[in-house]
Amino acid sequence: MGGAVSAQSKPSENVLLRKFAGLEPITDNDPFWNQLLSFNMKIDQNDRNALKDFELSINDPLEALMYNTQTTGNFAAFIRVFLRRSAELKMSALCNDKIFLWQTGNALMILRFICKFLTQRLSDSEFAKVFTKNILTPDGKMEACPDFEEPFENTAEELLNALVEILVDLAVNESTMPVHIEAVKCLLSVLSSQLYHETAQGASQFYGYLMSGRW
Repeated sequence: MGGAVSAQSKPSENVLLRKFAGLEPITDNDPFWNQLLSFNMKIDQNDRNALKDFELSINDPLEALMYNTQTTGNFAAFIRVFLRRSAELKMSALCNDKIFLWQTGNALMILRFICKFLTQRLSDSEFAKVFTKNILTPDGKMEACPDFEEPFENTAEELLNALVEILVDLAVNESTMPVHIEAVKCLLSVLSSQLYHETAQGASQFYGYLMSGRW
């Protein structure tokens, strides 16, 4: 998001968020992502009213992202950025690369807010689809392009694996604690779809990935 994010911030006016949620496709190697992840959250995490107000303030850009990512693939690109970072976390922690750890914690925070928003509005299968990169075919149709690593079923499962690996493999210290905390919150958000439906659904697709995990 860039800069400082406080209770007085107006996310709908944030240039970086508007670009992320907009109609312009962003590749996963664009310098844009480093800018997006370089921010300081100035909201008291224990102030429920402030957090609620902040979540309400990001509804508009998140709604735009939910619809536009079906054609831009920006959320899928963001996931690929995060997965690359997660693979480098242990080495970054050993080198005490505080900037890398800070940005990765911020990536998890953004991911948490997005996942919470999407799980409230989409079914499990619809939610899993937004993790997938789409390409425009010569006949003008959008087609899923597999971009996950073997042996995962899809990118959603690969993300769950990355979150669990952070909790299991990343050493806990002062520098990595924010990453651990956000990984837990993000994992809970991804698995929370049952909370937002009036009637109980069948077995969650994401719980299935977790229970048959490859770690």
